[in-house]
Amino acid sequence: MDLTSLPEAAYIRIDLYPATVTDRQGTKRVIVTDSHLVIAGDSNTGPEIQEVHTVYDFEGSNKTGWTVTLEDEGGEQIYFKRASGCGCGSRLRGAKIYPGVKLKRN
Repeated sequence: MDLTSLPEAAYIRIDLYPATVTDRQGTKRVIVTDSHLVIAGDSNTGPEIQEVHTVYDFEGSNKTGWTVTLEDEGGEQIYFKRASGCGCGSRLRGAKIYPGVKLKRN
């Protein structure tokens, strides 16, 4: 899936990079919107959307990590947390995945 064909979003709950995601290889960029979880990775041709899921529940913190319960996978949970390092040099850092959509602060 390319960066322009994502589901619409009213706001972004979290945009985390670099991130590690349970059972996924490599450093990822994780975005949770008002309704979707988007997992992006870097490929030979640039940033690419690797997974998109409908979110049922979302909880966590920067200290403990984040858990997303999926609506479209029978309640499967995906855990992610901040990865070590800064992610410098990756095209994921600067990718405009949801341009113009604001981050909602709690």
